[in-house]
Amino acid sequence: MDRPARILIVDDDADTLSMLQFYFTNLGYEVHAAQNGAGAIRIVGDVRPDLILLDIMLPDSSGYTVARTLRADRYTANIPIIFLSAHSEQDERVTGLELGADDYIAKPFDAQELRLRIERILRSK
Repeated sequence: MDRPARILIVDDDADTLSMLQFYFTNLGYEVHAAQNGAGAIRIVGDVRPDLILLDIMLPDSSGYTVARTLRADRYTANIPIIFLSAHSEQDERVTGLELGADDYIAKPFDAQELRLRIERILRSK
């Protein structure tokens, strides 16, 4: 049984979250959203997404903390994570990749490039 790939988008910016939800839903993905780290962890447990787009600056915790939590759990350790962040400094990117992120994209980003990166990661799963 084929099903659309599930993407969890975690971002506290309502405009970014809405735009990404609209864009990826129109591309045929099953999209779930959270505006904070606690919501992200809960949704991951409920939905088991195929990929997570994760902002670093969240109101209740950092995206790094969320990634550490997910990587420490054997049931979620292998879910691909792409960090989306306004922080584009090299040390921020390195930290994200050291935590096991599959990619790191700085904001502002190009939606088509993001789509291609997601498709590449999902194909390699």
